[in-house]
Amino acid sequence: MIGLVLLAFASFVLLLVAVIFDPQMALAGAAIGQFVQGLRTDWATSAMLGITLLAG
Repeated sequence: MIGLVLLAFASFVLLLVAVIFDPQMALAGAAIGQFVQGLRTDWATSAMLGITLLAG
């Protein structure tokens, strides 16, 4: 379990460094974010809000 946590943390740090120091990676992240925002619908937003409220 500890190994899995360390692997996840190391992956996060590597991705963070790539986004900070590689402008192409930052552009890709922005493009993915815009794509996902384009997929938003009212019913999906309501469903996610309901799930969030249930978890709280």
